[in-house]
Amino acid sequence: MRMNSRSRRLLQVTTLGLVTVGVAFAMGLRTSESVRTIASIEAGTALGDGDFDGNGVMDIADAIRALEIVHGYATPTPNDLRADPNGDGIVTIDDALHILQTLAGR
Repeated sequence: MRMNSRSRRLLQVTTLGLVTVGVAFAMGLRTSESVRTIASIEAGTALGDGDFDGNGVMDIADAIRALEIVHGYATPTPNDLRADPNGDGIVTIDDALHILQTLAGR
């Protein structure tokens, strides 16, 4: 059975997302409870666009940035918090998953 391009893209992004999350957990991913919370007032109004790197589009680099923040490799900046997809003022694994699901077309 042949897959159409949309199904193939969905499978590729989903696979990449699962591998990314799996590697992050294998490296010792922190939960949202162990990440320093910066109050939303420090960040300003949350835009929720998911564009962590500020290049104008949501892409895989944004999911990677979110995972770096969650894992503790990067400190969230006010711009990161404004990009927070669910607008809760903290960057968690849920934000990275939201980006990956959006990229997959869900």
